[in-house]
Amino acid sequence: MLKTSWRDVLTCISQLERFQLISSGVDEGAVPDVTQGRIIHSDDGSRPRPSFSSQRPVSVRSRGRTSSHHTAYAAEVAEESRSREVVIAVDRIFANTTKLNGPAIVNFVEALSEVSWQEIQSSGQSEHPRMFSLQKLVEISYYNMDRIRVEWSSIWSILGEHFNQVCYSIMTIVCVLTI
Repeated sequence: MLKTSWRDVLTCISQLERFQLISSGVDEGAVPDVTQGRIIHSDDGSRPRPSFSSQRPVSVRSRGRTSSHHTAYAAEVAEESRSREVVIAVDRIFANTTKLNGPAIVNFVEALSEVSWQEIQSSGQSEHPRMFSLQKLVEISYYNMDRIRVEWSSIWSILGEHFNQVCYSIMTIVCVLTI
């Protein structure tokens, strides 16, 4: 029933993983924010491509809170985001893709491919592009290997195109970094 809304759900999961990394000590600048870009849908029906603006989001200040309360709250939220329950709940979303019907798994794979592409593109020329969603694509491919041929070929057509696009992008980054 989620259809194209899977992209929003999977973007939230990607952002949760980003928050987990940052709250565990990784430099915020090293983990790009995929929400900094917006998807531009092309008129020719080809795959959407991200377009990233140079504007930074405006930070929202909490009214009536002192910085010490805000820090304590953020630490509590950060710890909860890394809790066993949250990690298991997120993993369950991907593991349970085997229960999705044919059209639903195609919608899920399309959305996860878009989020994966956003992560990679938001990484710019970084030596270490974000690959959380790409890794999840590999995982759900394994989970869904037993699908009937018609469903699997629909999934594979999306995955194959995405993997080619990612490899080309990474090879371009490697070439630029070596020049």
